[in-house]
Parts: sequence; structure tokens; C-alpha cells
Amino acid sequence: MEGKDKNNTVKNGDFEPYKEKAYEDFVLWFALPSSERARMGASTMAEFAERYGVHVNTLTRWKRAEGFDETVLKYRRSWGNDMTSHVFDGWKLACMKGNPQAIELWMAYFEGFNKTHVVQDRGPEVEVTEDDIRSLINELPIEKQKEYYGSLKLLHNEVRYYRRENERKRKEEAEAETETKNTGNRERVRDNDE
Repeated sequence: MEGKDKNNTVKNGDFEPYKEKAYEDFVLWFALPSSERARMGASTMAEFAERYGVHVNTLTRWKRAEGFDETVLKYRRSWGNDMTSHVFDGWKLACMKGNPQAIELWMAYFEGFNKTHVVQDRGPEVEVTEDDIRSLINELPIEKQKEYYGSLKLLHNEVRYYRRENERKRKEEAEAETETKNTGNRERVRDNDE
């Protein structure tokens, strides 16, 4: 015999709340943002339970019912779709006021903007020679000229240091390679002699 248990389910496992209208309103109420719930006459689950004449524990059981979350999501999407034009209005106002996050989101949504793929047109590459740099520095006041020429001297010394280091490393690598070849040749000669 099929009957309801204390969780308001039919014995065969299909959920069936004993107050179907209250259940449907609860799902809709639960799907709304808390700021909108008061419009349905209840801001809290306790207020909802009192208004519909059910116990708060019943509401808690309804929340655990199979299909509850899916139905809530469906209602939320419907509510959200209805609110989209209002959101766009607020979003537009935030952009017009210069809100950088709102602008970035707007550009991503409407223009396909992706800040990780920003490509800047830098124009043609310009080569700057040593003489160009000197002529630029010479246009500066004396104290700035000293500062930049001092920086150039540091740069020149740093480059010379790295050139010497790179040359030393190349020589060491060449010597190591030559030693490896010589060792290999000696081993082959020794193997042939035996």
C-alpha cells in the first residue's frame, strides 16, 4: 500500500509534498535573492513557514528533495533573464562613470576584448645609435647629462664584464669539448692496440 512517510514522500520514492502550492511557492521564494523575498511576504524561512502553515523542518526537508536544486536553478535563470536589461543599464552607468572593472567586462562582453591578448601597434622599429643617444643627452641640463653619462659608463662596464665572462665560458666549453674528444681518441687507440 502506497502512503506518505514523515518526509512527505510517496513510499515508492517519488517526492510529493503534502502542500503542493506551498512547495511550489517555496521553490520560487528560495530561488529569489534575499532582497526580493520580502515581496512574497517572507524574508526568512521561519516567516515563510508561518505564512504557509508549515513547519520550518518541512522546508528543510523540501530543500533536500530530489529535483529541488534543479528547479531552483531554473527559476533563478528565469528571474535573472528578466532582470538582464536592468543590469545592463546599471553596467552602462558604471562604465560611463569610469569604473575600470565595468569597462573591462563591457569590452570583453561586447567587443571580445581579452586583456591577456592585448596587441599594441608600436610602429616600425627605430634603431638608436650611440651618436643618437649622445645627442639626446646633450640636450639635457648639465646635472642630467652627468647622470645619464654616468649610467652609460656603468652600462658600458657591465657589458664589458659580461663579454669577458661569455668569452671565458666559451673557452672553457671548447677546452672541455677538446678534452672529451682527446679522451675518446685515446680510448679508441688503446682499444685498437689490444
